[in-house]
Order: sequence, then structure tokens, then C-alpha cells
Amino acid sequence: MFTLTSKYNTRSQGLKKSAIKATQAAWNETRHILANSWDGDEAHMDAAKDEVRTICNRQGYPVPQNLPGQIRKWWGRAQAEGAVNTHYHLAGHPEKISQQQVQFCLDELLGWKSHGRADPYPSIEVLAESRPAVQQVLDDTGITVKTLVNRMKQLRPGLKRVRLRAIKKLTPKVKENRLKRCRELVDYTDAELQRVVWIDAKSMPMLVSNEWGWVDTHDEETTLQLRKVQTRKAKSIMLNYYIAVCGLAGAVLLYFYTGTTGLGPTREDADFKKKDGTTPKTLTSMEFEYFMTKLWKLLHTRKFQRLLPPGTDYTLSIDGDGCHKGANLASCGIPAAAIEKHPSNSSDMHKVVENGHGCLQSHMQRWLLKREREQPDGQLQVAECKAQLEARFYRMSTTGEIKRNVSTLRETYQAIIDAGGDYPPKRFRQ
Repeated sequence: MFTLTSKYNTRSQGLKKSAIKATQAAWNETRHILANSWDGDEAHMDAAKDEVRTICNRQGYPVPQNLPGQIRKWWGRAQAEGAVNTHYHLAGHPEKISQQQVQFCLDELLGWKSHGRADPYPSIEVLAESRPAVQQVLDDTGITVKTLVNRMKQLRPGLKRVRLRAIKKLTPKVKENRLKRCRELVDYTDAELQRVVWIDAKSMPMLVSNEWGWVDTHDEETTLQLRKVQTRKAKSIMLNYYIAVCGLAGAVLLYFYTGTTGLGPTREDADFKKKDGTTPKTLTSMEFEYFMTKLWKLLHTRKFQRLLPPGTDYTLSIDGDGCHKGANLASCGIPAAAIEKHPSNSSDMHKVVENGHGCLQSHMQRWLLKREREQPDGQLQVAECKAQLEARFYRMSTTGEIKRNVSTLRETYQAIIDAGGDYPPKRFRQ
């Protein structure tokens, strides 16, 4: 076989992407030459070999090894399939799954309404469990779920697993506030936006939910929740946490706050009981101040200060949550100039940290689903849930996803301005 164009060989030789694409294109053309140079008569094989060599040499394509075998193979493929597939990742390899089977699985995946479901399938595994015919395709072909997803995406480029969430309608007053704030933010430089630390809280139940689903984003309105998701069950583990992320510093801090299963209002160096002595069940302004003090001190350690250009400092971006409004951040040593506040109902303006929550939610859902299948009777522990969440959070510093979100912020601000303060098109919220 013509080994130079093998996907793995080109990678091992360290070729640049442009060189890989060039060799892939050459192999696609060579396969058509192989398929069309012979009429199936063995008596004409020598003439076919001469023709292949002549055409390849004239057009600058390397001549494949084992030429008679390659001619027979691709001539046979062309007869059976009607044409030679030109996808580079299938070069030289017979397809394990036919296009008809891929289309069938795709129709099953997107046909959730006709199956009596209230929401899309959250995973291919759930689809296979619910629709035995899909599982039969996987068993018969021996392909992995990842391969099936890749093949379905070739037919439907808009196919994605997305979070289905409700978006509140914006009042004229909120639109006005959003418009005013975006007109200020759109003039920020990239360097200024990279120094902003985006902060937000999240409550995440350790349950496999239907908040996520496979849809064709070119056809579906994926921002509207199709059914109110049950967020809590008796005895289910709940993780309440803050995250702070920054384009310059990456994943800065994850902090579990009161209301997390097994976590009371007392810390090693603080106690968040109310003045009347009662124990709060969730976050208070006092604990928010504690978190912000911890974060501000961390940002002023050498680890994070060395990332800043001389004469600059970090700014902290928060939303208008009630406990944020009641907090005295000046007592935490944080100057007022270092605080950036966003209007209500503005997750798109705060998308750096909101998309961070989305990454964590997606990871935890996949992990919970996998664990549920592998250990159906296993007792879920708070410590292992926390460990999973923390590991994925701090990995954000190495994946570049935070910087990518920061780099498109000004486009989002401009899109909100163009929309008169309303929500921009979905591509600016992601």
C-alpha cells in the first residue's frame, strides 16, 4: 500500500498539516486512478499497471506499492459502492459502518419526539439502551460510540451535545442597563480583558440529569429548556461552589461553600454563623467576603503577580446576586476600582465563567453516567465528587478554553449593542 499517505505514518514523520492535507489529496486522486485504470480482466492487468504509473508520474503522485493488489482492491470497491470514498481517514481501509446505518442511527438520535420523550437523548449510551436497533448496529459493526458520533457529524455538521437551559425574557430596563454597560466594555483592550477575574457561584446536584442533549443546532432552538429539570432528590449529594477564572491566570480558585453536602458553616479559620447564633443553610454575605478575601490574597502571591505587566493589577467581575450586594468588600482589602459589576440576566456578558460552569457540568454528567454504569450499586461519595470537579476545573488552565472565551468578549459586547441590549445570536454566547 502507498504508506506515505497513511494517517499514522504522516503524523509520526512530524509533517505539517498542510503537508498532510497535500498527501491525503494525492492519495484520493491516486485511488480514483487505480479504480478506473482496469476493466476487471486479468489479461489487461499489465496495461493497467503501465497506465497507473504513467498518470501518477505525469501528475506527480507517488506510485503505490503492490500495484496489482491495489488496482484490484480499488476497482472492486468502486464496483461495490459505485464510487471511491474520498475521506482521508478511510484511505486504504474498508468502512465498518455503511452510510445507511449511520443515517439510521442519526434519525433515531434526532427522532426523540416521535419516541415519546420530553427532551433529547443526553448521550449515545442512553440512545442505545432505549433503542435496541442502535445497539445492534454498534454490536454488528464493532465501532465505538466516538466513531459513530464522528460519522453522524459528517452527515449533520450541526450535531452537538448542548446544555438545554431557560433564558429569561429581558425587560426594557434590563436591556437599557445591558446596553449601557456593553458600550463601556466594548472599548476595553484585549490586555485589560485578560486581567479580569470572572467570578460566579453554582449549585450542582450529583445526579444524571436531562439538562444536556444531542440536537442539530442548525435546526433546534437549544437555549430553551424543554422540560423543567429535577435538580434535587432526597439524599442526593449537592456541590455548592464558586469558581474564579482569568484569561491571564487561567483557573484561579475553586471554593466549596455552605450547603455542599457534609460542609457546615465552620472553617479552619472562620465561622459563618449568624449573629443570632443560628446556622445558615446556604451562602451568606459573610462567607462571600471570606471567599473574596481568600481570592484577593491568592492573586497577590508571586505565582499570579509575575503574570501581570508592570504597574497593573487584576480586576474582579461579579454579578448582582443578593449576597454580593450586601458584602463589604472594602473590609476585605479590595479597592472599589478593582470591582466590575454586571447587570442582572447577563450570563452572555459573563460568558467566560458561565462557559466554565458548562464545561464542569458536562464533565460531571459524563463521569456520573459512566460511574453509574460501571458501579450500579456503588455508593457515591462526596470526596470523590469534589475530586472530579476540582481536577477538571484546574485542567482548564492547560486547555486554552478560558482564553478563547475572553478573546471573543468584545464581539459579544458589540453584538449585544447591535441587538439593542437584547440577547445576541447564539454564536456570540458560546
